[in-house]
Amino acid sequence: MSDHLPAVVPPVTTTQAVVSSPELPPGESSVPSPTAEQQYVADRVFTDPHPAASLLGILSSAMLLRDVAVDTFDTSGDEDEEAKEKPEEPEA
Repeated sequence: MSDHLPAVVPPVTTTQAVVSSPELPPGESSVPSPTAEQQYVADRVFTDPHPAASLLGILSSAMLLRDVAVDTFDTSGDEDEEAKEKPEEPEA
């Protein structure tokens, strides 16, 4: 019965393997080293941030820290859940 079903996967064709150059290890490429001007620009970008960007980063960090602290130490919802789980006992 299964001999009459069409094949879902097409037949595999053989291909030749790509051989990399023997000078470079697999996964590495021959990228030219940066020029002195490119090194200077990269150093300026990553070491001399703008004061406004620093202030924005500090403000964002403080807001995120506040949210994490509120979520961690907030216990107002726990009391409501405990009250709902316990049935009220009739007063005598």
